[in-house]
Amino acid sequence: MTSKIVLFMFIMCLGASSFAQSSFNLIRLDSGHTHSSVQKFNNDIDQFNVFITSEYHSTKGNHEVWREMVEYLYIQEEVSTIVMEYPLSHEAFFNAYVLNGNLDSLNMMKGRGGFNRELKNEMEFLRKFNKNHKRKLTIRTVDVEYDCLIPIRLLQSLLPKTKSTGKIADFITKLRSVDTDNRKKKYGEELLDFIQSLEINIAYNHEDYANYLGDDYNYFRLIVAGTCLSNYDIEPFIKVITPESIRADSIFNNKRENFIYWNFASLINKNPEGKFLGQFGKAHCSLTKGDIVENNSSWESLAYRLQNGNDSPAQNGVCTFNISYAHCRMCLGQDLNSGYWLENQAQIHEKAALGTSLYKIPNPDLVGGYRYLLINRW
Repeated sequence: MTSKIVLFMFIMCLGASSFAQSSFNLIRLDSGHTHSSVQKFNNDIDQFNVFITSEYHSTKGNHEVWREMVEYLYIQEEVSTIVMEYPLSHEAFFNAYVLNGNLDSLNMMKGRGGFNRELKNEMEFLRKFNKNHKRKLTIRTVDVEYDCLIPIRLLQSLLPKTKSTGKIADFITKLRSVDTDNRKKKYGEELLDFIQSLEINIAYNHEDYANYLGDDYNYFRLIVAGTCLSNYDIEPFIKVITPESIRADSIFNNKRENFIYWNFASLINKNPEGKFLGQFGKAHCSLTKGDIVENNSSWESLAYRLQNGNDSPAQNGVCTFNISYAHCRMCLGQDLNSGYWLENQAQIHEKAALGTSLYKIPNPDLVGGYRYLLINRW
């Protein structure tokens, strides 16, 4: 009788082990596993050309997870464009470093909003990666501006050496004269007023600007628009939280999401056969309408619009990965609002190796449309 009980328990353990493996099949992502074991997921993701990983900003392990995904998708899916949630003006400075090793361009970012150790590490990683690979990774940035100094520096760099004339001459002269070398100087309302008036001048004299700036006109115009959008729509309501500030914040978030979407979509339109990887905050990444991060049932995120929009060049071609933080108690269960995830998160985290592990979600519709979890145990 005892031997039968032992045999029965042994069979049950085997069955439980088999169920666990099939239910929580985790693939470790790191330099030793990227080339082989991860390939079993290839058939699932070959159909996509846009890959988006979803993070909580400023959380431990984000950089490492992003780095693993860059290496994996570069090899397995031939991703060559890295899309970043940084202001449009930063793109030129980033690429000057990661493609050409121009350290001065990267140093120009120091002391400005968003430039931190994590960003510096990402730039250094991409620079080293490009030095070791024939097919280069290029950075594209798509967000609005949160700083006046960097966009002004870029706008100045786009100006031709020839003198402008006509109705745009005074604005071009004023733009050239802005001192951007004084790091301690505070750039206040006077400069913001000038940028807003520049946007209006562009609207009335767009043909003159287009003729003067040539191929750089559209980029110039978008930098100005992104600076005005960020600084003028939200700044008056930053200091005090009121019903008006909450409403202003919602209006700004929708305008910002539209700006990000159109910039991302234009990248795809220019390179329809390309493959893109972006890592964004969670509010931008759900493939279902509405978002618990934004607390807005009508919210249409970047990923949702790219996947479902009638005007999207990536329709049905978006694959999203939700970063799940095994070390962050506050993050558990908040990022995926589903009973399935709340029930199984502890087991998934327990089975995940240290580092980054990839887990295929059985039913993406239950968890915001995410097809994979990236278990962050850094």
